[in-house]
Amino acid sequence: MTKPRRAAGTRYFTDVLLSLVFLRHRTPKKDASSLLNGQPLVVATIRHTPTKWERGHLDLVLGDHPMFDWTSRTGEAIRLSPPIEIDDVRKLRRDERIPAPGYKFALVEFRDARDRWRSAIPTVDVPLVQRAFEEATKRRSEM
Repeated sequence: MTKPRRAAGTRYFTDVLLSLVFLRHRTPKKDASSLLNGQPLVVATIRHTPTKWERGHLDLVLGDHPMFDWTSRTGEAIRLSPPIEIDDVRKLRRDERIPAPGYKFALVEFRDARDRWRSAIPTVDVPLVQRAFEEATKRRSEM
């Protein structure tokens, strides 16, 4: 399996520096194409638990067997079970405090076969995540 790369909205300090000197420039369009061609992608995701917001990332893998794994910074890993349906996508309200700049994130509420999820995802990466979930559900129904 190829090494996953970060999606356009999931940027670390080195990504910012490299984009400033024009060495690396990711776009949502390139991300969607890469994902559909089998390239695993990583999206920063802040998951809402009953007690707090927990930082982590969502690994998006499409292929013969689509896989989505959320991993927290502490190492807890949860595999999402398709079909995954998105219930709501919206801007964060002022009273919804997350451990990141809220203006760069959107709240995505969805459910997989087992659980309901409330997650903050970089706004730039929301269409990519939506497309990945839709594609996985479509591929699953074709099996």
